[in-house]
Amino acid sequence: MNAKRPERTLKIGLDFVNLTDAGEGLGRFAGQLVQALDGTGAKHEFVIYARREMAGHFAGLAANFRVAPLSLPRRRLLPWNQLAFLLKGMAEGLDILHSPVSTSPLLGGRGLKRIVTVHDLAFRLSPGASSRLSRGWWNFSWPRSLRGAAHVVTVSEQTRQDVMSLYAIPREKTSVIYPYVSFKSADVPAGLVQATRELFGLPERYILHVGAPHKRKNLGTLIRAFGLLKKDPSFSHGLVLAGPGGWDDAALRREAAAAGLGNDVVFTGFVGDESLPAVYAGADALVFPSLYEGFGYPPLEAMACGTPVIASNVSSLPEVTGPAAILVPPEDAEAIAGAIIRILNSPGLAAELREAGRRRVRQFSRERMGREYMDVYEKVAGEAGNASVPSGPDGESHT
Repeated sequence: MNAKRPERTLKIGLDFVNLTDAGEGLGRFAGQLVQALDGTGAKHEFVIYARREMAGHFAGLAANFRVAPLSLPRRRLLPWNQLAFLLKGMAEGLDILHSPVSTSPLLGGRGLKRIVTVHDLAFRLSPGASSRLSRGWWNFSWPRSLRGAAHVVTVSEQTRQDVMSLYAIPREKTSVIYPYVSFKSADVPAGLVQATRELFGLPERYILHVGAPHKRKNLGTLIRAFGLLKKDPSFSHGLVLAGPGGWDDAALRREAAAAGLGNDVVFTGFVGDESLPAVYAGADALVFPSLYEGFGYPPLEAMACGTPVIASNVSSLPEVTGPAAILVPPEDAEAIAGAIIRILNSPGLAAELREAGRRRVRQFSRERMGREYMDVYEKVAGEAGNASVPSGPDGESHT
């Protein structure tokens, strides 16, 4: 549809109240979004609502971006954005309130046009990924937030389909806008790769996984696949699991030890963006056997760093990786092991995957993300809710 664009300057609120960690996935997305919007050069006024300790995450923006810092307790289970917008009247004067990392405030701001971004529906489709209390809140708040929104943005077509089927949201009320990869798509210097290997105690040659050890990441199957490979005495690679501890970390360590792999599996803990490209570049392959993803950054990040990728053939991962990865059934340890051997034993295949990955990652750009979000804002403001739908990474229309 061709909605009439507003001729006046809009005042757009960005609700990051529930964000507590700049280094987690949602924190990375938040930084990407404001940088992408800033990069459009649009003159609309943006008000960023964020905790006081997060204000520095949104520094260095143009003059039409303003941070409204809030002093709030760091209790993540409480929906602070619900209370803050109701009690402090923060939605007053806004044309649009966009909640990019959580459900929209359900109270306050009568008549306000709301936009929400949905990253995944893991609490519904992978229930073990969250606590019972969290699932209770999401099951209450997401249906109300989605149905009360003027527009719903998802980070993949798969997540869009999940939103429409689970909550009966009409397609014309939705758009797909892909995130982008912050890492520059270029070769990482060999000296930096070696220094990072020494810093984290990484093996000379290794297979890599990046991400927190949630159950849906399916790392037990990856460890079993690695165990199959280590039955061959000539297989000298290690397995590096890069990501913050917690969740199933202890169970995975026990599983590796029980399989006699304790010395061959390296748990790095959290790796910051200053070191992560070198960790990717030092790997012979990234394996990402997740059972469910709303988008999935690591495969694209690995591609940007020139690392061949093996990923699950389920949820959003085929959509995100396109033809640039080897796709495998995530619960088939033998298939995962076989894909690793294919890459290690075929330099030609590895080179093809590296080149295909470089091409693929270029289709997820900051400029595109900013332009498409701005398009949604302006069309929602101009036509009471329905925005045209951006195209996908291959250029196909997501209508």
